[in-house]
Amino acid sequence: MSSDETIYVVVNCNYFIIGLQQLFIDSSINLRFIDDILEIDFPHNEMTYILLVLSITNVTLLERFKNTIDFINGINTQVKTGILVSELNAYLTYYLYRKLKRKVTFFNSHNLINGIFKRNVLSWLKGKTFRPMRVIYRYRDECYGYSLKEWLTLVVPLSGESIKEVSACLNISEHSLYQIRTKALKKMRLQTYREFYQLFINGEMRIENNKIR
Repeated sequence: MSSDETIYVVVNCNYFIIGLQQLFIDSSINLRFIDDILEIDFPHNEMTYILLVLSITNVTLLERFKNTIDFINGINTQVKTGILVSELNAYLTYYLYRKLKRKVTFFNSHNLINGIFKRNVLSWLKGKTFRPMRVIYRYRDECYGYSLKEWLTLVVPLSGESIKEVSACLNISEHSLYQIRTKALKKMRLQTYREFYQLFINGEMRIENNKIR
């Protein structure tokens, strides 16, 4: 790692930008905060470090995140991808891990204030071994008792991901995914996915972990 290594941070929160700048103020890392991954000029002979900040508070942010992941999967250059997740959206790590073909490192936002996040990022850049955030393979929300697969069939399509894409990522047939989603909707006493979608965009449904109301 060179002394002026750059990390491109894809984020849409000014408060987070200020906090991260302060966190790395005494390091030699060059943080470049961008709204869109298309702002990166990818070199063909060097590694590009990208840190994505996952936010699932609205459809626009979910769509942007999906488009960013699709772009990373489609480029033919050296990329090292990290994703900062919180305890409220960590259940999506399993899907993202598979979507990025296991070429991703997760960081826990809970560690931003205790120094662990900074140390882990430095180790990540240097290629050193460290203990990243674990991928969530099992999950059950406290309100409806959704399993991980049930919740993924509801949440992931909010980003614009088709059932066909979800099927390919999870290696589950489209028919089975529709069955899983129908079962999940019934637990919420909903008849169609459109109802669920409408509740979410109207702010009546939150999809953060354990905040399903």
